[in-house]
Amino acid sequence: MSRLVTAASALLLGATATAANAWYGAPYAPAPMTPEQHQAFAAQQQAFAERRAQAIEQAMEAQRRFMEQQAGAFAMPQQPPAFPERPAMPAFGAPPELPAMPAMPEIPGIADLPEPPAFGQRPTPPAYGQRHEMPAPAVDIETRRQALETYRTKMREAMEARRAAIEAMMSVYPQRAPLPATAPEQDTAAAAAAD
Repeated sequence: MSRLVTAASALLLGATATAANAWYGAPYAPAPMTPEQHQAFAAQQQAFAERRAQAIEQAMEAQRRFMEQQAGAFAMPQQPPAFPERPAMPAFGAPPELPAMPAMPEIPGIADLPEPPAFGQRPTPPAYGQRHEMPAPAVDIETRRQALETYRTKMREAMEARRAAIEAMMSVYPQRAPLPATAPEQDTAAAAAAD
């Protein structure tokens, strides 16, 4: 009985596979185009070729205009620059002719320098053990301390207000609540011990 069922199953599977292959595996042969479709396709290709040729022509024109604008920068001079004249060769054993030295710059005279201060105008150093008098600070230290304390108080109040707003938001959105205190490894270890 089981051989008969196996043979029938194999025969049915083979027939199903052959039918599916004939239906879905057949080569695709597109339907021939109608004359109207052929004309529309040809017109589309012609329009594409015209647009492409026009774009190439515009690009070449833009490149030509750019090169005309830059022609002055790349133009070679008509005449090469003239080289300086070479000095005449000295006679055998004679020293060569040296070029003229440039003029030396003028050194400022004593009159141009600032006049040093007179002897009595210099500041006198303080005596041993004596200190300079420090100028009074522009802002009183106590006033500055009070201003800093006021600023700290304002910042602390703003921080507490933000903290209260976040805690209120956490109660509205329970999925953002803090995680439980136990780690996941401890929970799995406890579950394994209970099993």
